Amino acid sequence: MSRSWCLPLLVLFAACGETALHPYTAPTDAARPDLARPDLARPDFVPPDAAARPDLAPTPSGVLTYPGDNWGGKVGKRFPNLSFEGVASAATADAPTVIHVADYFDPAGARYDLLHVVIVAMWCPHCDRQASAIAGLADWQAQNRIATFELAIDGPNHSGPSMAEVADWAVAHKLSTPVARDPKSAQIKPYITVDYIPLHLLVNPRTMTILDATTGEVADLKAYEQKFRSQVTGG
Repeated sequence: MSRSWCLPLLVLFAACGETALHPYTAPTDAARPDLARPDLARPDFVPPDAAARPDLAPTPSGVLTYPGDNWGGKVGKRFPNLSFEGVASAATADAPTVIHVADYFDPAGARYDLLHVVIVAMWCPHCDRQASAIAGLADWQAQNRIATFELAIDGPNHSGPSMAEVADWAVAHKLSTPVARDPKSAQIKPYITVDYIPLHLLVNPRTMTILDATTGEVADLKAYEQKFRSQVTGG
């Protein structure tokens, strides 16, 4: 996909009068002590409901069965096993939760055929339009076993995003899928470089291997997702 119309992050910041990214300060909102979760950044984090989720049960070593090798953000790498604060959907935007990447790991192909992760900044008009387009595909994605979530690395005012801004984004775009936050890419930075936004990562849930990494607005999201879903399903 051509990048000629998708401005890089640093250029957009400069255009808005910013000279540098705002520093990341804390993993939670001061007004929400219940979201103070220092373990969110741990790649070996075991969800508290693991006992009730056999598919997420720890191995004897105490680490999730999620593949631990070759993590990264490029094609052929595995999407890293991280957890992010967020909301599950617009309908539940008033109930903060934690989005676990491990929940999408489906080695037997029992639940998902494709995972679509969209990394966004809330001030980006391209991200705004793409979020609305994705919301319109909710029924089709469900029918085709395509999971998706948005990961916001910056809020509308070049800070955060706060949990309130995450909730507002989900509601404004009528998203039926999760929106998570990673202020200033703090968690993904060791694995994924975000030079242009939006950044689309299509992941094979069987292996968590990235099949495609595309920047900018995708004109035909349905065709885009179906193309790579077919690579997983074989048809």
